[in-house]
Amino acid sequence: MDRNKIIDLWKLIFVICIFIGHLNNVALVGEKNPIIMRLGFLGVEFFFIVSGFLMFKKIEFANNSSSLNRLTFEFLKRKIEIFFPCYCSAYILGFVVYHIGSEFDFNALIRHFIMSIPCIMQLNMVGMDGYQVLAPTWFLSAMLISMLFLFPLYKKTFNKIDMIIAVFIVVFISFPL
Repeated sequence: MDRNKIIDLWKLIFVICIFIGHLNNVALVGEKNPIIMRLGFLGVEFFFIVSGFLMFKKIEFANNSSSLNRLTFEFLKRKIEIFFPCYCSAYILGFVVYHIGSEFDFNALIRHFIMSIPCIMQLNMVGMDGYQVLAPTWFLSAMLISMLFLFPLYKKTFNKIDMIIAVFIVVFISFPL
C-alpha cells in the first residue's frame, strides 16, 4: 500500500493546528486568538477519520490466510510500535519535569510512578485512571480500544461500500449543521 501524499500533507497541517491549540492552552490566551489556534479539535477529528480510513485500507489488503485474531493483533502491534517510543519519551520527560518543579517527596514519586502504569499502557479510556502527565493523549487510548473491536468486525464483514458509507457517517456525526 503506497503512501498518500495528500493525507500526509493534511496530517502535517493538522499536527501544526493541534500543537498551536495546545500552546494556546498553555499560554492561556483565551478566546481572542487567531482562528488557527482554535482549530486543534478539527485535527483530532481528522486523525480519527484517517485512522479509520487507513484501517479499512489495511483490511482490504490484509492476508486472508491468517486468522482474524492474528491479523487484529498484528495490526494493533504495528500501531503501538509507531507511537509508543515517542509517547514513552514524552511521558518520562513530563514526569521528570513535573517532579523536579515540585517539592520532592519520595513517597509521592513512587505512588505517581505506580499510578502512571495504566496511562502508559493506554488504559485510560476503559476507566483505569491513573497519574497522567500527558492528558491530551486520551485519543491514543480511544483509538486503540476502538480498533480492537472495529478491526475484526470490519475484517469479517468488509466491502468497499462499507468504507464509503462509514466515511460519510463519520463526517455527518462530526460536523453538525
